[in-house]
Amino acid sequence: MLDVMAADRTLATEKDRQIFELRAQIAALTEKLSALLVEKQFIQERLDLYRYPLLTLPSEITSEIFIQFLPPYPETPPLTGLLSPLSLTHICRQWRYIALATPALWRAIEMIFSRSSRQTRIGVEAANSIASLWFQRSGSLPLSIRLFDHKKITLIVSTLLQYRARWEHLEATLEASRLLGVAEGAIPLLRSLSLTFSLTKSAAPVVLEDVPLLRTVTLNHLAGPRISLPWSQLTTLTLRHIHPENCMLILRQASHLVHCTLLLWEHGIPWEEQRDIAIGTDVTVPRLETLCLTAQIDSSLSAELFCSLVTPALVRLQIAEDFLRASGLNVIQTLEAFMSRSGCQLREMEVTSASIPMKAYRDAFPAISIGL
Repeated sequence: MLDVMAADRTLATEKDRQIFELRAQIAALTEKLSALLVEKQFIQERLDLYRYPLLTLPSEITSEIFIQFLPPYPETPPLTGLLSPLSLTHICRQWRYIALATPALWRAIEMIFSRSSRQTRIGVEAANSIASLWFQRSGSLPLSIRLFDHKKITLIVSTLLQYRARWEHLEATLEASRLLGVAEGAIPLLRSLSLTFSLTKSAAPVVLEDVPLLRTVTLNHLAGPRISLPWSQLTTLTLRHIHPENCMLILRQASHLVHCTLLLWEHGIPWEEQRDIAIGTDVTVPRLETLCLTAQIDSSLSAELFCSLVTPALVRLQIAEDFLRASGLNVIQTLEAFMSRSGCQLREMEVTSASIPMKAYRDAFPAISIGL
C-alpha cells in the first residue's frame, strides 16, 4: 500500500514539473508572440504609408490634386460617370469631405441630352437636381456651362437663370425662344458665349446688352439673326455657316476684333431687314490680327467679301483659295491687291484647297511664311 502511494506522489511530482515547464514555454512563446505582433503592427503602419499616401497628405494638397483630375477650366467634365467630380465622393469618407469642400470642382458643368448621352438615361429632372447641387457647392466662383437642347430643357434653363450673375462661359445648343429670359438682366461676368440655335419657329430677338466683360462669341447661321450683342467690344468672333451679307453687317460693327473665323455659306438666307447691305463697300477692321476664311462651296460672294476687307493690323491669314478668285484677277493678284489696300504686314499665311503650287505663292511673297 505504501509503495502505491509513493508511486502516486512521484507521478504527481513529475506532472507538476511538466506543467511548470509548459507554463515557462508558454510564457516565453507569449513574450515572443507579443514582440512579433508589435513588429507586425510597425510594418503594417509603414506599408499603409506607401499604399495610401494620399490619405496622409494635407487637405489643401489633396484638394489641388482633385482639381487637376478635371479638364482645365473652362472645359466641362461630364455630369456623371468616372470622369465626373462626383466619382471623387465615392472613394472614402475623407475624400468625400474634401471634394465637397472644394468649390472649384463644381464650377464647370456639362448637360448634354442626346440619345447617346448618359445624362439622357438619368433624366432631365435628375440632371437638374444634380446641377443645382453643383452650383451650390461651387460657392461664389464664376461658372462655365455647356448645355445641349432637350424638350424639357425649360426646367434646367430656369435653374441656370438663378445663377446668371456668375456665368463666365456659356456654350448652348437650343431653340432661340429658350433664351428670351436671359435678356431680362445683366450677366456681369460673362466672357465667352457660344450659341447654336436649332431649327425653330420665328422668335423675338435675344438682346444681350449688359455684358460688360464679353469678348469671345461663336454663332451659327440661326443664332446670328436672332441675337443682338455689343459687337464693338468683342475681340474674338467665330461665325459658322453665315451668309456673306450677314458677315459684312457684323464686321462693320466689330471694330475691336483681334481674331476672326468665318465659315461662309452662300445658301444661307440674308436677314430680311438687311438685304440692302452692299458687300462691295469696304469694311475696315482696324485691330484684326488673325483672320480665317473658309466656305463650303465656291462663291463669288465670298470672293467679293474678301475684296471688301481692309485689315491694316493683320499678321496671320488662313484662307481658302476660292476667296482669291476675284473677277478679272488671278489668286496672286487678289492677294497683292488685298495687302496693298489694307497696308498690312503679313507674317504667316496658309492657303487651303490650293490648286497652284506652293512655290508660286512663296515666289510672290518671299517675306511671308506660307503653308498650303
